[in-house]
Amino acid sequence: MTVSQFYDDLSAHFDLVYADWEGSMARQGQAIHQILRAEFPERAADGLRILDVASGIGTQAIPLAQLGYQVVARDLSPRAVARLSNEARIRGLQINSAAADMREVSSPVEGSFDAVLAMDNSVPHLLTDEEIVHAFREFRRVLVDRGIILISVRDYEKVDRAPTSVH
Repeated sequence: MTVSQFYDDLSAHFDLVYADWEGSMARQGQAIHQILRAEFPERAADGLRILDVASGIGTQAIPLAQLGYQVVARDLSPRAVARLSNEARIRGLQINSAAADMREVSSPVEGSFDAVLAMDNSVPHLLTDEEIVHAFREFRRVLVDRGIILISVRDYEKVDRAPTSVH
């Protein structure tokens, strides 16, 4: 099974990974918003372009669009992108979303971005140092001068693996 197939199969139920997906979206959106405000204090949210290179069903893209950011969302999973598009439509949001591999993300997007996001442990799906370097070069290729890249990675070595533990 490929990574894309795995997330295609999971996309209909991905929100169940969270105890409260709506609440988690709001918290994550606010956390990213605070970072963006600190990095770009002179610019309004609607003046900032954000590229989410591993958007999934929209856990970060949706709340950032709700806060007024111009969000472009890409993900390896076509079904996750379809779910994101539906979730955005339900909320009355415009999010430019399409399937794309983060390792080649500069070709299916136009223009440059103030921030590139690769959240929720997406980068570790790249299995070699060469793939990671290639993806990071793609991120940089679409980034404005003085733009930022935000990546979140979990250290699963430190996760409690007790039999009754659920994460």
